[in-house]
Amino acid sequence: MTCKIITVMLILSLIILTALMALSEEKEMTLEESMNIALKENPNMKKADSKVKEADRTISETRGSMLPQLDAGVNYTRTGNISTLNLEQLGIKGNFQDENNYKVYASLTQMLFDYRLITSYELSKLNFLDVTYQYDTTKQDVLYNVNKTYYNVLLANSNMALAEETVTQYKTELERTQKMYKQGSVPKYDVLRVEVDLASAQEKYITASNNIDLSKATFNNALGIDLSTPVNIRSFLSYTPWSVDYQKSLDYAFKNRPEILQVDNLLSIAEEKIQYAKGERYPSVNLNAYYYSQNDTLTQPPNTWSLTVGASVPIFHGGSIKARIEKAEEQLSQMNDQKVLTYQSVELDVKQSYLNMAEALKRIDVAEKTVASAEESKRMADLRYKGGVANIQEVLDTQTSLTSAKTNYLQAIYDYEMAKISLKKSMGMLAKTDKTKDIKNDNTTTDDKKSTDDKK
Repeated sequence: MTCKIITVMLILSLIILTALMALSEEKEMTLEESMNIALKENPNMKKADSKVKEADRTISETRGSMLPQLDAGVNYTRTGNISTLNLEQLGIKGNFQDENNYKVYASLTQMLFDYRLITSYELSKLNFLDVTYQYDTTKQDVLYNVNKTYYNVLLANSNMALAEETVTQYKTELERTQKMYKQGSVPKYDVLRVEVDLASAQEKYITASNNIDLSKATFNNALGIDLSTPVNIRSFLSYTPWSVDYQKSLDYAFKNRPEILQVDNLLSIAEEKIQYAKGERYPSVNLNAYYYSQNDTLTQPPNTWSLTVGASVPIFHGGSIKARIEKAEEQLSQMNDQKVLTYQSVELDVKQSYLNMAEALKRIDVAEKTVASAEESKRMADLRYKGGVANIQEVLDTQTSLTSAKTNYLQAIYDYEMAKISLKKSMGMLAKTDKTKDIKNDNTTTDDKKSTDDKK
């Protein structure tokens, strides 16, 4: 009975321990989680958000200037008798009783027509749109950096794993060579040669380890959090082929890229500024109402009111109005030129990213075949060396070639993912919901995810 109890307790203890270990294991940060953190914590995002709020308040401020302006006030005065002086002895006679005086007023001003004020309101709304497009541009830049630094961590992890794998292979090779040397089948030179290459591999391992720490610090900086904050990203590089039509990508960019939307909006602003300048030639009409009340009837009647409609018409301003109109028209011409440049720049961004992505995908295919060939060469060299046909240099050369092939494979994957992210950014879709299906060919498909683990 006692044994059964002990057995049950041990099982329960193991279950509890397993559960605690599972709870204590830190959850790995995903790319999506990283982007959400950056949108909240990155200083550039906070600054951009503040500008949007400021622009929104400007709209309210300008709108308020067009609404009725009502002011009111009240004054109260109490006057008392100076009883400490005998004024009659001084020959001064009069009534020195206490008095209460009050004054109440209210004024109302309403703009009936002011073309410049109306135009200012329209400009404030257009400026708000301009700031929102700036916000979207900032958002894209921030998320691009998050993606880039996240994949830098994945690349560092993958290179670290490769460096560790290479060190292990050299250690295995050293053990084999030492054994063969003791048996007298190989010279001491072979052992020394492997030791040299092992030391070189260990140095690269140290560098790879340092690159992980550096890449994580850079990643934290992109998020906007303290550089010393632990980052739990253990994943390795992988890629997902993305089939996308170039022309549809370009069309999508022209409709959704924040810079495109912004330059079109800036054209509207320039046109509105021309109207604002022309508005200086138009009259402004205002309605003013005033009410005044006091108990002092000696100066004026106790209740007074007035209603005034006034108009102000510019007559002559020394040609300054004409100059401002011409200046606004010139700014519109410059903005049209800027629009052309912006569209060309966006088209170039899409073209470069698209070509880079296609190139990287081809390099991945070549690298995969190269890794397979290098692995076979290494296997054959090991057999030849074991059989006494090949020398140690041939074995080490094949190991170097294999490591280089795997390194190139990892770099090709990284370049492909970076090109894909750059293409999304150039299209203006990085900060949006992935609408890949909207721009794909009808006959294209997305292949299953491929991992570097499959190539090890």
